[in-house]
Order: sequence, then structure tokens, then C-alpha cells
Amino acid sequence: MILNNNEESSCTIFGDLRYLTFDKFGYSFHGTCNYILAQECSHNGIDPQFKIIGVNSGKASLTWTRRVIIYISLFNGTFFTIHLLPKKVIREHTNIISVPHVRYNDWPEYRAFEDPTTGHIVVSFKLIGLKVIWDGKSFVEIILTKRHQSKVCGLCGNFNGDPSDDLISRYASSSNHSISHFARSWAYDISCTQHQTKRNYLNYVRFA
Repeated sequence: MILNNNEESSCTIFGDLRYLTFDKFGYSFHGTCNYILAQECSHNGIDPQFKIIGVNSGKASLTWTRRVIIYISLFNGTFFTIHLLPKKVIREHTNIISVPHVRYNDWPEYRAFEDPTTGHIVVSFKLIGLKVIWDGKSFVEIILTKRHQSKVCGLCGNFNGDPSDDLISRYASSSNHSISHFARSWAYDISCTQHQTKRNYLNYVRFA
């Protein structure tokens, strides 16, 4: 796959925790912790410019993304935080905001609005080249511009145009083809007990 200069790519998380990566590799994983969906990867100890966390829940035989947290790195070493909550509620740090909402003249600049066609919440960081779309229930879409190609990692893969190497675990440099090992390595809180749902969360499948 060759990406042109204007191309974006998206990663989608939906339903009973199905994932379609930036490079269009599909798989299912039913973990019930918080997971790094996508982040800027750094190998020199510098905080990533952004990271997006999916907060999962499980009940009986069903698992889903209950909310999403967006972290944007600030110049003082802390993070600007946006929470995408159930029922399309948006929280900026501790403040609930309404849409449409625009933040400008201060880093990070972004706008949040409701898509008139789908009704989904869109949070757009134009200067970063990042959009996060949330339906308020379980559907998440992360869109990145080409500038992030081969520079990201997480459950959404590495965005290098090659779906065959998307399963790179958090502490490895090459693809690990065990979906369970790959996905569990991206738990945001490594101390989280990755509970099994009634249908064992390790029952994963690849899908087209």
C-alpha cells in the first residue's frame, strides 16, 4: 500500500470490541481494562505528543468501549485531557463542555462538534493532524494524517501501509502474531486485572 501526500487513514473500534487498524487489519479482543488505542511512539523517553485511551467494560457475554480519553502533551511535561463520555458528554479536564466548542490561541487548539449526518461527536486537532469520533455508546474512530505514518503504535497498529505487521506488542520491535499477547501488552494500567467476560476474552478472531 502506497499512501499519497493527502491521504488520511482511520482506525475503528466498534461493537463487541472489534478493531480495524489504520492499515485495515481486523481482529477482535475482549479485554476489560483501559488500553492504548493509538499514540505517537517515541524511543527516546520523550512523552508522546498524543495518546488515546479506550476504557473498556464487560458484562455477561458482552464487552465494549465505555469511554475514550485523549491526552495531548503540553510544554510543561503535563497533559491536556479530554474525556469522551457516555451519551456524548465531553469533559475538558474537570469541566463539561457543550458543542460546538472551539479552543484557540492556546495549545492545543481544537474544535468539537456534532456531525450533522451521523450525530457523532468529532474532536479535531488540525495542527496535530488528529481527529477522534465518538458516538456516545461504543463506536470510536481515530483519523490521522499522513504525517503520522510509521510513527504511531497501540491497538490501532503502526500506520505504515502494511497490515501484516500490525501486531507489534508494546515491548517488542517485531510483529507478534498472538493477538492476545499483543493486545494485553497495550493495557494502559499494567496493574489492571484483565478480567474474562462470560465468553473468555481470549476468544479472538481475525475478520475481513
